Amino acid sequence: MAAEVLEPDGMNIWSFRDARLLQRGIAAVFLLLGGWCILFPNAVAGLCLTPVYREGAGVPFLLACFGLQAVMFGTLLLLTRLDRRGFFVLALLFSPFLLFDIWFVLVQPVLTPLGGLLDGIGNTVMIALCLTAAANMQGRSAYQPHSSKDLPS
Repeated sequence: MAAEVLEPDGMNIWSFRDARLLQRGIAAVFLLLGGWCILFPNAVAGLCLTPVYREGAGVPFLLACFGLQAVMFGTLLLLTRLDRRGFFVLALLFSPFLLFDIWFVLVQPVLTPLGGLLDGIGNTVMIALCLTAAANMQGRSAYQPHSSKDLPS
């Protein structure tokens, strides 16, 4: 649990803007990697998939579909409000993807080491952002200020 930082009046100074910024960081990972899959599916296949799995006419299509789903979720994160529980659940949902990366690099090589590393870094960053927000929100939503200083001007 993160250390609580208090204002002179005893209120936690963790800002709803901080949580919103972290949520946008998570969205950015989805938007960047998803956009890369949409715009450059052959480049993604060439860098991230082992030779056996990058062949075939359907590969660019499948990568573009994967990218569209990622962009859709990234957009959803930009437009919604997560509370502490939402961030925590999202971190839990991202966690199995780290096992996915390890499995499909080391056990059944579908991803290249670079592909596994890029996906693993993205998943680790998103988990860290989710846990940071969840640890500091204390039940508030990303838009629920606890003092007038948090209100947008």
